[in-house]
Amino acid sequence: MSHSQPRKDPFADIPTLKITAPMSGHAPNRTDEWCFSYISQSAAGRVNKSNPLVRSFCIRKVFLHEVRNVLSSKKHDNIGPDGRAQYPLPPVGQPAHRSRHSGKPDGTENAHQLPTSYWKEGWYLWMGKSNVSLINKIVTMRMDLKEEHDYAMKEENLRQQWLVHQKRAKQGAPDPPAMQIITYPETIDSSVLKPIQLELPPIFYRMNRTLEKSRSALNLTHQAVKSGDIFVIIKDKAFSRDPFIAAKKVLSIVYERWKDHLFPDNTKEESKDPKKGSKA
Repeated sequence: MSHSQPRKDPFADIPTLKITAPMSGHAPNRTDEWCFSYISQSAAGRVNKSNPLVRSFCIRKVFLHEVRNVLSSKKHDNIGPDGRAQYPLPPVGQPAHRSRHSGKPDGTENAHQLPTSYWKEGWYLWMGKSNVSLINKIVTMRMDLKEEHDYAMKEENLRQQWLVHQKRAKQGAPDPPAMQIITYPETIDSSVLKPIQLELPPIFYRMNRTLEKSRSALNLTHQAVKSGDIFVIIKDKAFSRDPFIAAKKVLSIVYERWKDHLFPDNTKEESKDPKKGSKA
């Protein structure tokens, strides 16, 4: 009794291109934020219990799915007229703070008139100059935009409470027992967040510009071959005198170069005194 073999797919041995769908979810598994810090301290700073010098900056890319509702992504709430989720930038990224940080006077005088800035897809630069701002930045790196906004609002609320109690302390009023342990520093003045334009040219940009004319020439040649005009041109040129004239010019040039190479002295004398032969 013979057992029938399973039927083989007729296209099984033909090489094919397999397209694999990405995993479900919205978070790509690649780095989109880089931070660099410079920290220094001196012997005098240790004696005086001074904080070390801290300078930090981070570059982050915000993707489309983080601010818009796209396929395979969670649904955002509070969508604005432009289709983006209305996630406000943290206080260090608002126009009023950026203006004050850059030294412009309108940052403090007209802060209430400046519109609120929201997260958009693109690149952002964060800069900080204190250890507390760096710690807060590290904490927020594990959060999405909504969680980071909620965290920033909580921190801003604590900061406002700290400012109120500092003002009351200067007036001699005692702080409530629950607020005595709060010593919230001025972290908002030591950091800033701003969008940047980081559109780098492609790697082969210069090469594409160099080969642009060659690409145009090849395109014209392809069109000539496709239409058959090039064969007519080749036939006309092959049976004309042009190939023989071109070959004659090439041979004459080669002969002159060869003669100059074998008899260099005669060539120099003839170039110095071209009428020497006629006088003799």
